[in-house]
Amino acid sequence: MRYVDGGTRDRSATAHLLEANERCWKSEGWGLWAVRNAETGAFIGECGFHRLTDVQDAAVEFSCTVSRRNWGQGFAAEAGNAVLYDGWERLKDDIIHAVVPHDNRAGAEMLRMLGFRRADDQLIHGEEQQVWETQRLS
Repeated sequence: MRYVDGGTRDRSATAHLLEANERCWKSEGWGLWAVRNAETGAFIGECGFHRLTDVQDAAVEFSCTVSRRNWGQGFAAEAGNAVLYDGWERLKDDIIHAVVPHDNRAGAEMLRMLGFRRADDQLIHGEEQQVWETQRLS
């Protein structure tokens, strides 16, 4: 959870975030998906979209979090491709943003592989972070 906004959470905070994600699905028709290992069915992370309020001129953020023991196996890239493909059908926006801490090189490389480009650096929650974006293809 080192690279996730807010880090680790207690049960109450986790329940609040799950409820917010459920509300987003109901009101917007999109949100975060559970990522599971296709062979074992084990939960390995989450990937999807949520409202972005901390970045100027940005409305939707792409997010993908995979558990450490599953890093380097291509799960994030596979989930990210599927979520972005589905997202362009669901989202009204023409730009999707992503925020990555400077020391998260793997996260930045994954975004680059998914077609994002580094757009800016911004101070978010007191920390300078990279802002990435990808645009809808016409």
